[in-house]
Parts: sequence; structure tokens; C-alpha cells
Amino acid sequence: MTLSIDNRYLRKTIEKAVRDLPALPAVVNRVLIELEKPSTGAAVLERLISTDQALTMKVLRVVNSAYYGLPGQVSSLGQAIVILGQQQIRNLLLSVGAISNLQPRTARQRETLREFWKHSFSTATVTQTLVKMKGLSAKDQEVAFVGGLLHDIGRLFLFVNFTEVYDDLLAYASERDIVVEEAEAMFLGMTHGEVGEEMARTWRLPEVLCNLIAHHEGPFQAGADPLEMIVHYADNLTKYLYYPPETHHLVKVDPLVQDWLALSEEDVESIKRSVEERMNEALDLFGIAA
Repeated sequence: MTLSIDNRYLRKTIEKAVRDLPALPAVVNRVLIELEKPSTGAAVLERLISTDQALTMKVLRVVNSAYYGLPGQVSSLGQAIVILGQQQIRNLLLSVGAISNLQPRTARQRETLREFWKHSFSTATVTQTLVKMKGLSAKDQEVAFVGGLLHDIGRLFLFVNFTEVYDDLLAYASERDIVVEEAEAMFLGMTHGEVGEEMARTWRLPEVLCNLIAHHEGPFQAGADPLEMIVHYADNLTKYLYYPPETHHLVKVDPLVQDWLALSEEDVESIKRSVEERMNEALDLFGIAA
């Protein structure tokens, strides 16, 4: 297929595909609503999640995975919720709900989903480190983690649903040595960040997550949201896990974000090592979530 600069029809097709997305599982939305209430306890979450057998099994498989160091030790949903904590349960349900709506249809799409998950989990992991380094709150840490997991959900959506078009777009960007976002805007009329934002709004995710997904590529101005800058840096730091080597030179962190974080070379290498150490555990979680 040859790409055309006249992107009006393609943009409308993408927007319709986003509107037609299946809703997140009802129990996920109920849990998100309940977690906004300060009085919500583990018993309420257990009652809600237990109405969906598939989600219940995934929660149990996650808490019994190598990632949490409790293989085969947790047998009840209530115990799992106590061990994971409310925010981890929220993160897990959001991730599982989003990924389940983007099922790959070919072997190549399945491999792309696997690579996507590696990059997304790594990005989320880096956000937690950076939030702590900047002295932000525990709540900010959890929000940034989910933002890291879902920041590129629009890119995955485009690849799964418009594979041929997106392949041509990537080839065009590579041939002309431009960033993918520039090619997206040129040929789709919108970037993957904008597509992801529309997905998040269709799913009625919290406003802060919609903004993280929409703005993670930058550019940034003085006074920008710290969480958006953190997801931006984490995304760029871990693109080498997802992007082909010949495109690594195109990965550029916004200078304002670079100055704000003020990381030393030792800091960056330490963060990379930490991420790589957790990748095998992350792939175990990927198998469960997918």
C-alpha cells in the first residue's frame, strides 16, 4: 500500500475504530470508581473482582508469579488483594483490561505485542524510580506507573488495526530519517499519543492518565506537569528495548526534561541495569496479562 498525504479519510476511519472499541470489563470500571473512595476496603474489592472469573484467575496468577516472589503461596483472592494492595490491583486491572481489547491476529502481531509489553513495563518501572528521586508522592508513583504501562497504547492500536498502513508509515520515517510521530501526523492526521488519548477517554480513564498518554512525547514548556515529564524520559530511556537499532539516534529527550531531572551518567546506567534485571519477571507478567 502506498501512503497518501490526503489523510482525511484515514483519520476518520481511525477515529471510528477508536469509538467502536469494546468497553473495559464492567468490573474494572466499578473497581476504579470504588478506589476513588477513601473508605474502600479489601472486602469490597474482593466482592467486585470475584464476579469476573477470568480477572480473578489473573489476579491470583500474578500474585503467585516470580515477580512477587510468592510462587504457589497465595490461594485466595482476598489474600491476593491484601498482598498486592489497592493501587497494584488498580494497575493490574487497568493493564489487563486494556491489553485484552487489543488481541493480535497474526504471529507477527503477537511478537509485536510482546515487545510492546517489554517497553511499556520497562517505562513504568523507570517512572517509579524517577518519582522517588524527585520526592513526589506515593500516589504520583502509582499514577506514573500506569501512565508508563499505557503511554503507547495508541501505537499498539494502530499497529494491530491498521498494520499495513503503519508498516508503510514506519518505512517512510526510516527512509527519511524522521521521528515516527512526524510521519504519523503527516499521514494519519494524528499521532499515536492523540489516538491513545481518545482510547483512554473512550474507556473513561481518569483525566490524569488521559493527559499522560496524550503528552508523553512532548514538547514541554516551563511549568509542565512533572508526571508527564517523567513518563517522557522513561519512554525515551527504554525505547532501545522496542525500537530497531538503526532508529536509536532519533530518540531525543526534551532538553527541559533533561535539565529538570539532572541525572548523572551513573544514575542513567544504574536505572538501565535495574530495568534489565526485572525483564524476565516482566515477561512472566506479560504472559498472564495477555
